[in-house]
Amino acid sequence: MHKFRRTVKDVIGVVKVCQTTLRKRLTEFEDTPTSQLTIDEFMRVDLEQECDPPSFIAAQHKAKMQQLEQELARKLDDVEGEISCYKDEIETELERADPN
Repeated sequence: MHKFRRTVKDVIGVVKVCQTTLRKRLTEFEDTPTSQLTIDEFMRVDLEQECDPPSFIAAQHKAKMQQLEQELARKLDDVEGEISCYKDEIETELERADPN
């Protein structure tokens, strides 16, 4: 950006992450509005919109999905319990109705 040539290895040595993490962060950066700016715009423009890091958003989404799955499991347990009660009532009525 400022006419300094740096290898991936140089960047990894400074930021103290592995190459996989660096690539993942760059891929996540692509999903932000800032990634759409040119270098000149990046240096002079202050975006009014703030964004949470994509990894944070993904973690929030994952937590929400787990919460929904737990709620669904509880509701399924309730429905299964209700079905079991009806099943017992039906079997009792069938036994009473069956003369054999």
